[in-house]
Amino acid sequence: MLSQERKKRYRDIFFIVPILFLLAIGCVTPEGRTKLALSANTSLLHKDYRVAVLNFNYKYSYRKSDFGRVESPLNSGEIVSKFMENELIGTKKFQIIDRDNISKIISEHKLNLSGLTGGISAIGNLLNADGILVGEVIELSTVKEVLSLKSTCIFTAKLIDVKTGAIIFTFKAEEEALFGSYLDALKKASEKFKSEIEKNF
Repeated sequence: MLSQERKKRYRDIFFIVPILFLLAIGCVTPEGRTKLALSANTSLLHKDYRVAVLNFNYKYSYRKSDFGRVESPLNSGEIVSKFMENELIGTKKFQIIDRDNISKIISEHKLNLSGLTGGISAIGNLLNADGILVGEVIELSTVKEVLSLKSTCIFTAKLIDVKTGAIIFTFKAEEEALFGSYLDALKKASEKFKSEIEKNF
């Protein structure tokens, strides 16, 4: 018969090995497909360029997992745009218009932000902005299954010059976080955004 000490040792191994396995998987960070693309219109930028960051568009679509549950916030567009706004502020490359002022002006003028591109000039003038950052969230979700946790963040963004309607840059984010929440995946994308802005402007 096995001694009590040996039984305890086997029991400890039984519990520790799965934990080490999960930690090892969690340390493997998927390579994201996130990039910033500059246009030829970056010459439109100047030192005090004022940017208004609007809530990104997001059309919620129900997702199903066969072995777990899916979390995807209904206000994904607002969440992503706030992260992007904070990163832009952190770069100190632009003057960022206060979000509360944007909401107030939009509410006062009863502006409809759907199909916004055609009204960039009007909205930009009301906000006294030089450029407007708009975007679309394709996916912001966390899939929780029995022995796995995987989060995905996919969105696009573009900075549009108010006076000319020209696109200054576009940004596409596609990031994953293993054993992390959708906020972890979003953080990876937004930090890369900040890094690219600091490197290129």
